Order: sequence, then structure tokens, then C-alpha cells
Amino acid sequence: AKLSEYLPKGLFSWSFGEKYKVFQEPTPENGMQAVLLREGKMTLSMGWFQRNMFWHAVVKATAHGETFPEDTVEDFDDCKNCGAALSYTLKKGGLSGAGEDWVIVGLAVVKLA
Repeated sequence: AKLSEYLPKGLFSWSFGEKYKVFQEPTPENGMQAVLLREGKMTLSMGWFQRNMFWHAVVKATAHGETFPEDTVEDFDDCKNCGAALSYTLKKGGLSGAGEDWVIVGLAVVKLA
């Protein structure tokens, strides 16, 4: 819901390629969740005040403290066409674990540069 407040204002945008790569294989240690990444670009044009509000209202830490090897971000700042990734977390059977289909249980846009 918070993201929908920012999207129509044109303060940021992103685009991602069609190819996926496996970032994390499912293991018992990670709750049998797989993580896929799509690489792309994002643009932030918020200015300090709106970016600070966005940071506190929308930006979240990764669910299990994951880090991204390509990440070079030192400050959350405006950028044009900077590196980004779309992270999909999948779990067999979804949140309930029922069934054999892999279900998306989490999405995240990650600023890499």
C-alpha cells in the first residue's frame, strides 16, 4: 500500500531483463526457499526529503540478512539507470507448504549501485 503512494508520482522507475539466475538454492537451513534474480536498472529522483520518507516507510532489510555480491551501495541516494535486481523468493507449496508447485512468497527490488 505504501509503495502505491510513491509510484504514480514518477519518483522512481525500474526495468528488468527476461533472464533469471538462481541466487540461492533451497536448503533445510533456509527453510527450503529458493531465490531467483533478474538483473536490471532503476532510477530514483526523489530528493533528500522524499527519499528519507521513502526509506522509513517502504525500504526493508532483507528477510534473512541476505547480501548481494554486486551491491556497491554506500548511501541510499538518487541515481539514474543504476544497477538493480528483482529478487523472487519461492517455496514449494507456498507459505503453507501444501502441494508440489513452487510459489512466490516474496519479492524485493534491490538497488545495487
